[in-house]
Amino acid sequence: MLHYYLAILVATLFWICIYSLSREFVIFINRTIEFTRAKQQNPLINREHFMKIWKLEASPNYKLSWNVATRLISVVHATVITFLALIVIFFCPNNTSVVIYGCCIMFGYLIVDVYYLLTIRLEDKVALTLIHHIFGAAAMFGFIYYDIGHPNAVYFMLTELSTIPLHLGWISMKFNLITPIQIGFAAATWILYLLIRVIGAAWLYHYIVQNYHYIALYGFIPKTFFTFGNGLIILLNYVWFYKLTIVIFSAIKNH
Repeated sequence: MLHYYLAILVATLFWICIYSLSREFVIFINRTIEFTRAKQQNPLINREHFMKIWKLEASPNYKLSWNVATRLISVVHATVITFLALIVIFFCPNNTSVVIYGCCIMFGYLIVDVYYLLTIRLEDKVALTLIHHIFGAAAMFGFIYYDIGHPNAVYFMLTELSTIPLHLGWISMKFNLITPIQIGFAAATWILYLLIRVIGAAWLYHYIVQNYHYIALYGFIPKTFFTFGNGLIILLNYVWFYKLTIVIFSAIKNH
């Protein structure tokens, strides 16, 4: 069990480093762009003086650049987790260790992302994301601590596949990439959400019901975790799918 806790620590430190480096890069890019523009308007401006008066929050591109950075981090996380899930499914379906290490990576990412959502609020609506990530982190820790629900854990890892086209589609829209690319990402996101987070959630609920007698052996907390916790996450997936469907079909109608 100790090696799993060590894996959580390593994963958390890794994501802290990734987020910190990304934030420093965003600051550097925005500061450089703003100084270049200021220099064009006033060739006599001093760099040291500019650095003293410049504020990151006032930069017009700060919100967009930080959101792009965090979404790219999410794509990296989703790619790694999906890769581990596919390895388990196709090559080592009985290897619980790979699944638990994947849960450690997800747990580290989720708690770091929650921290940044709480401290750097650049998006208007973060409540659903916070609830989703907090309960997701709790689910990952439950898988690690109790070492149960192997197919359940793999399912949650596989759901990250749908976030890859979701974030890439958002970035393509913000940068006005050609319409076929945006449509491709939107279609991929909707289909993956339907297959994994809607239909897959129905399978997950069936799995929980079929294996409740096994889960019940571990006591009150695991039972509560698997019924209420998983039920809430599944419900959130349906909410996300509904909101996603509204956004996509509204965009198609307007186009």
